[in-house]
Amino acid sequence: TVVSVNSGNIGSNVVAEIPDPTGWSQIRTDARNPTGANTQKWAFGSTGDTRPNANGGPNSFYVFQYTDKNDATVADYRMIIKDDGNVGIGSNQPQSDFHVSESNTDTVPAFELEQLSTGDAAMQFSIGGDSYAIGIDNTDDDFKISYAATAGTAVLGTNTQMSIDSAGGFGVGS
Repeated sequence: TVVSVNSGNIGSNVVAEIPDPTGWSQIRTDARNPTGANTQKWAFGSTGDTRPNANGGPNSFYVFQYTDKNDATVADYRMIIKDDGNVGIGSNQPQSDFHVSESNTDTVPAFELEQLSTGDAAMQFSIGGDSYAIGIDNTDDDFKISYAATAGTAVLGTNTQMSIDSAGGFGVGS
């Protein structure tokens, strides 16, 4: 089933149900430049349980970008949510709750955590009875690792186990 919208609004509160006997349901964009050549193709959709050999596996939600703008069968999965809840970015087979994968030769980090206000740019790691926070403490701009004896309660800058300042100074237990 193909629904084509060339201009105008579809409307609000519209639900589009796209049944597909092949096991794929997707909505695809096909942007064209003024000469009519394809410039970008994206799709999002899901695989049903009748598609067990699909790249993301059965019952997955995906977002992908066509790598060959003239061939809708060649695509790079940008994000997938598997039926087990695992999320993959750059991977269509995430092996953990959140899996980021890239294959390139650049030196740009694959993940960035940015704080745009006065809070800390931090992450927390917890197990049974322990918790660590790691990141940049916005009160002094130092990189820190802080500890808490209760899971989920570590706060960056409280009970600091290690810190590195912007001049390269290193402190342990400070």
